[in-house]
Amino acid sequence: MMKWFADNQERAQNALQILNALYSSFTEKPIKDLILRYINELKAPHIPVSNILNTFNLEAAKCLRENSISLTAEQLSKFKRLRALSNIKYGSSI
Repeated sequence: MMKWFADNQERAQNALQILNALYSSFTEKPIKDLILRYINELKAPHIPVSNILNTFNLEAAKCLRENSISLTAEQLSKFKRLRALSNIKYGSSI
């Protein structure tokens, strides 16, 4: 089940854990550089974390495609978790 985050800080901390694990799992410089850039951005976000993560998702997909980088099952799972973190829930549950 997806957990909805109440604030930017909690969402950023969860994203940082995932990004740090992803950073360690890659050997390819282009994706490592991209992940590191977003790790630094999330340490002191100037815009909503969900916006940062949405931009990361787009840039990461482009980087992986352009550099022909394949994901392991574990890396794919982490990318899916990041995508879920970027979702925003509006209103109340019914």
